[in-house]
Amino acid sequence: MTAIRAPRFKIEELTAALILLFSNIHMVSAADETHDYLVTLSSVRARPLAMGGAYISRRDFFSSLDFNPAGFDLKTETDGFQVSCFLNPLAPYLIYENKETINHWATPVAWVLRGLGVKTGKYSFGLLFGEEMFSNSERLERPNFFDGSDYEWHYNSTVGLSMALAPRVSLGLAADFYSRALEDSKLIDVGYRYGLILQPRPSVSVGLSYCDFPNDYRQERMRLERLADETLNIGISFTPWRFLTLSLDVRNVSDEERGAEREPHIGMEWMPFSHVMLRGGFYRISDDKTNVYSCGIGLFNGNVIQPQERRFQRIMPVLNIAMIWESEPACMNRWFILSMMLRVW
Repeated sequence: MTAIRAPRFKIEELTAALILLFSNIHMVSAADETHDYLVTLSSVRARPLAMGGAYISRRDFFSSLDFNPAGFDLKTETDGFQVSCFLNPLAPYLIYENKETINHWATPVAWVLRGLGVKTGKYSFGLLFGEEMFSNSERLERPNFFDGSDYEWHYNSTVGLSMALAPRVSLGLAADFYSRALEDSKLIDVGYRYGLILQPRPSVSVGLSYCDFPNDYRQERMRLERLADETLNIGISFTPWRFLTLSLDVRNVSDEERGAEREPHIGMEWMPFSHVMLRGGFYRISDDKTNVYSCGIGLFNGNVIQPQERRFQRIMPVLNIAMIWESEPACMNRWFILSMMLRVW
């Protein structure tokens, strides 16, 4: 039997993490009072959205799979076969709060089981369940932060594959299954994303991702993420030090005159302590002269619960929080994204 070592936190790390956590809880209360958009329940996008959506060139878990499937990597120490399960620690509370409105068995399953990952040799397979959509403003303006009603009509799930062609080159493919209410029925359609990541230097990563959404979901990911249908997006990230990453994305570098046209997104991620990650980002929507600012934190590295031989280098925060401000000429919209995910094996 392998012993699991208890996590060890320095007192200054715990203090900083708790201060940041309670600061964000205060911001949630303020957002609720002003009836701004609230997003929660099931989302792996808190980390990339906190960085202004500049995530095309990043290697990560399911948040990378949701942007550039070539970056999906379970990051294990060996090239052998391994299965990983990712759970949402908030699921029991969500199920209890919504026990009267759950109409389908898949809803609690999607809240509990966020995703499954399989790694075998140079291939990584990922299944992401029940990602909440951001396009339905009426649903997202719900007064109860953990209200899960109608969630089963507004989510998508993803199946993805990444292939390591060389130590610094990987390809990826993902299929998204969208679900939406349509009068008295449910509309389900499939879209695809293709990706490539090159790493010319250990500190530099370049990514390309092409999006092909179904016709009925062409604008599904324009809000916040600015991913338009049939567009090629590029990104580059630079890690001058292990604790700091700078990233730049450009949306729609192809000649398609639709959606976000050659729109720069910038982001950064700084790790002042081993269990705290601070993030920020910015982009400007040229069509309506809207500036969008974002910030966020990641707390508590989930790797500490893994046995020593199962540890991996990439940091995996258990709790990710993002705040986004859309500074429109006439008003200010605010978004709050909460994501909790724990790798259990």
